[in-house]
Amino acid sequence: STMLGGPQQRLAGGSHPSYVPSARSLAGGSQSSYLTSARSLAGGSCSSFASNSDGAIRSLFKLNDRLALALCSVEHGRDLLQWRMKCSHFVTGARCYGDQRSVDKEDSEDEETFQPLGLKIVYGFCEDLWRSHEFKQGKTIVVCSGRIPEDITNTALLVGSFMILNQEHGVEEVIEAFEPISHRFISYTDQLAVQDCWKAIYHAYTRCGWLQIDSKHFLSIRREEPKRSQIDAIDMQEYVHYDSPVNGYLHVLVPEKLLVFNCPEDLPDGALWADEGGERRFSAAYYADVFGDFGVDVVVRGCADGVYDTGAFRERGIEVEDLPLDDDAVPTLGEVDRFLAVVRFAPGAVAVRGLGVVP
Repeated sequence: STMLGGPQQRLAGGSHPSYVPSARSLAGGSQSSYLTSARSLAGGSCSSFASNSDGAIRSLFKLNDRLALALCSVEHGRDLLQWRMKCSHFVTGARCYGDQRSVDKEDSEDEETFQPLGLKIVYGFCEDLWRSHEFKQGKTIVVCSGRIPEDITNTALLVGSFMILNQEHGVEEVIEAFEPISHRFISYTDQLAVQDCWKAIYHAYTRCGWLQIDSKHFLSIRREEPKRSQIDAIDMQEYVHYDSPVNGYLHVLVPEKLLVFNCPEDLPDGALWADEGGERRFSAAYYADVFGDFGVDVVVRGCADGVYDTGAFRERGIEVEDLPLDDDAVPTLGEVDRFLAVVRFAPGAVAVRGLGVVP
């Protein structure tokens, strides 16, 4: 579809991003009929319920006192269990964010890939669930994943992240809670497991302080002072803003130190951006202006980045470091050492053209 208007202005203040779906929109759907002998969700252990319909077995698992995961749709979950669970609320998991597999446009054979949901979606899910009226009322939230393995895996990623970021669970507690259904998870394209994603979220939150717990970042039950100075944390409103392809699709990986961005292009008449073929393309001058807000001092350019004028970077005092890399090969130890040296000795942040899907 055609994108209208220019890049949006950088977000400021405490307003909540408008892209986040409301809890009401997550819970909609038609009704169907099911017969069940489901048990209640009482008790502390992970409980499973089964119902036979059209030869299919649909299960629901309790994760803690406030969360459960259902391997069915919201519609089926309501018909199956709501008459028994008066204090429960059903929402859709990863499926509401679209098809979990995508086509790698850089692959000549259009090979499908399966990647973890990005930090923007994790943030939106956690914010929406935490702010929902039903969660504040103390209801048990039943997150429905459906039965497709990709949807189950990424729904588990979302719910487990909420348990870590908003409910203060340790990563081992989360892994244990999901153990009864871990055989339903599948690996991502690069052999990354959902457990690895939980560990990364936990490490970024507890060890590095990159994810803070206030209204500008992530919300949490605990209302203590942030673990580290807020200047070291990822500004999630800013992250969501620039995650959009309309605004440059750049991402902070390490606050104040490392960014990834799309490869710039030389555009006609010195334009900062241009829409072509349903995609928005950006010039080096556009990124150079944005990099000033992030304190970028060095841009690393690989041989696969194509040819573009780096003058806009140099005019703003940003050095350009050429580092020949092959997209289809593992970097050599020498290339890794050189990249780490550039990052280590750069006085400010370093921006790198992201290869493939941005983590």
